[in-house]
Amino acid sequence: QTVNNILIEDIPSAYIELTPATKKGLTVISTCDYGQLAKLMDTYKIGVIKNSEGKPMVFNGSTGLLNFFESKGFEFVSRYPSATGGYTYLLKKSN
Repeated sequence: QTVNNILIEDIPSAYIELTPATKKGLTVISTCDYGQLAKLMDTYKIGVIKNSEGKPMVFNGSTGLLNFFESKGFEFVSRYPSATGGYTYLLKKSN
């Protein structure tokens, strides 16, 4: 699983932000912001969490998303309202 072709475990940042978007019912696709640079026109493509086939990963709700990142070495710090509705989650790398 990758973000911008970087393995999630290897993200070069102490903190990340996850912004899930509901796809259908409780399933979500999320973006991951770790401070990477993006052109304005690529903003919605940059940071998409992809599976081993390069397809966007689908999670069973925000809890599924958070549990997945916990298994990859991140821990929940806080959440706050996102500009698009819903919440953005702040996580940090575990030591």
